[in-house]
Amino acid sequence: MINYINTIGIWCAITVAVLAAFHLYNCIWVYVGTSEVFRILGAYLVLAVIGVAFQIYGVTLPRSSCIIGLLLGCFFTIGIRFSYRLSNRKKASAVENISIRTTSRNQSGFVTGIE
Repeated sequence: MINYINTIGIWCAITVAVLAAFHLYNCIWVYVGTSEVFRILGAYLVLAVIGVAFQIYGVTLPRSSCIIGLLLGCFFTIGIRFSYRLSNRKKASAVENISIRTTSRNQSGFVTGIE
């Protein structure tokens, strides 16, 4: 059990280093797009190769945890980034709708659509 805990600590450090090498920690999340998705997929591909190297050199970590961890990590990394972008877009459109409504009222308080 102690061996697994040590290996997981090393794996977390390697994951942070790989994601930092792919510049996934210093990009603006509002502008996430396909290029960012390809960088995330590339980072997780590198992590998969490192995971295979761990298995070849006998580092004790269950194969199923590596596979499931990589798939879930990739899915949630992409999911969080796009959900952040979508929530910002939704907020911006809501603010835009409110400003359109307030500027299109005439003096009697009715919405006419004509200024």
